[in-house]
Order: sequence, then structure tokens, then C-alpha cells
Amino acid sequence: MSERAVLTDRGYQPYGGPRLGTSRAVRAIIRDGVRRALGLRRKARRKVLPWLMIGMTMMTTCGFLLFIWIQDRISIFELFKSPYTDLLNGLVLFGLIFTSYAAPEMLIPDRTSGVLNVYFSRPLRVGHYLAAKGGALAAVIFGFWTGPLLFYHLGLAFLSSEGFASYLGSNLEVLWQIPAAALCYMFTYGSVALLCAALFKRVAAATAMCIAVIFSFNIAVTITASFSETTTRWLSLLAFERHVTNLRQWIFGQGGDGLMQDVGFDPWASALVILVLTAGSALLVKLSYRKPV
Repeated sequence: MSERAVLTDRGYQPYGGPRLGTSRAVRAIIRDGVRRALGLRRKARRKVLPWLMIGMTMMTTCGFLLFIWIQDRISIFELFKSPYTDLLNGLVLFGLIFTSYAAPEMLIPDRTSGVLNVYFSRPLRVGHYLAAKGGALAAVIFGFWTGPLLFYHLGLAFLSSEGFASYLGSNLEVLWQIPAAALCYMFTYGSVALLCAALFKRVAAATAMCIAVIFSFNIAVTITASFSETTTRWLSLLAFERHVTNLRQWIFGQGGDGLMQDVGFDPWASALVILVLTAGSALLVKLSYRKPV
């Protein structure tokens, strides 16, 4: 007795909704990247470091405003001669730790958990994926720096003896100086962090390496400056934090970093170094993702 095949209608139907294409996928990756960097919709331990850095940044900003309020009422001393650049000096460590953690947290879990194949099964190329991750990182870094500085600017206006509106009106240049300084930190720290995230397989290792790269050359330049001008000049090419300081000082009208200018790096030269760093890091990250599987 022969058996006959039984055909059963399970009711499966092809997807008939709108196909939103690559742009929608890129926006989804950007949104997911921002959430990962800030620990949103993730376990509590993933929120600790980013929000601790954000909290420390805002506490430092409020502390600066408190000292300026005291300074205005006790004329015995002048604590902050350049309030904006002084605040930036106080936020450098927090910004570096935040960036060094955010970039690996965006890139490394996708590789280690094996979800890149899922991403690239969509109409999405490696370039689109990396551009979306870079855009997400740029957004959180830019917000990390501009948020406290704009709050600080409004606080200075509120404390100003000339009045809130008068202070804002007489310091309109700050409205372009703050974003420009934030871009310097975004491109410099972000480039190094993304490169470390692409080369390492663990978030902690990539974070530690990014911090080490930024600070080690900065310390080396400071040490060698006292006994070897030639060594200092070559090392200063890799002292990325000093290049940011050099360009930032010029943005706020303070002429640049003294040590960098002593070895022949004017602000325009530091800007060129940062652009080369950004382009080189982007190329190396792209090359590291040639085989995403």
C-alpha cells in the first residue's frame, strides 16, 4: 500500500509591509549605539561607568561655578583666570574614560556575540555599519562635552554682575567656541577609542589601551621636554592630548599650548595631526572589518 504525501496549509505568507531599506537600518544602528554607550535598556552594571562619568562631569562643573561665586565675593584671590579652558582641563579625565569605554561597548559585543552576520544579511554594507557606529559615538561624545560647557556658560551668565542677558550678549563667541572645542575632543579621543575597539576582543582591554595611548605619550613628552628637544618633537606627534590642548587654547583666544609651540607645532599643525589621526584610524578600522564573519 503506497503512502501519499499530505499537504498542509500552515498559513505562511510573505512579508508584505514596507521595505525601509539601508537608511532605516543605519538609523537603527545609531540608536542602538547610543543606548549601548549610555547603558540604556541594559543591565545595571552597564550603566555604572558611563553615568558615573556624566555625574562626575556635572559635579565638577557645579564645583567650578561654586568657586567662581566665592571668588566674586572674596577678592583676595583669583582662582580661575580662564574659566572655560580651566573647566575643560578638569573634565579631560572623565571625558577620556567615557569615550574609551563607549567605543568598545559599541563595537566589541557585536563581534564576540556573532551578530555581524545578522547585520550584513540586510541591505547593509560594512561601511554603512561602521559609519553608523561612528555617528553614534560622535553624538554621545559631542553631547558629553557640549552639555556641561553650555550649562557652565549659563551658570556664569547667572552669576555675572553685569546681568544674565548682558553676559550672554557680550560673550556670543562662546557659542561657536564650545562646539569647536568639543569637536577636537570628539575626533581625537573617538578615533583612538574606535581603533582600540576594532583591534581588541575585550571591552576592558580596549578601554585600558585607549587611556594608555592618550596619557603615555603625553607624559613622555612632558618628561623629555627638559633634556631632549629632538626626542620631544618626535614624541609630540603622538601626544594627541597635547594637540587637543594646543588647538583648544587657540579656539578660546589663548594662543595655544606653550610646550607644543616650543617644539614647532602651531595650532594649525595640531589640527592637521588630528585630521590625519582621524583619517588613519577610520582606514584601519575599515580594513579590520574586511572579513566581518
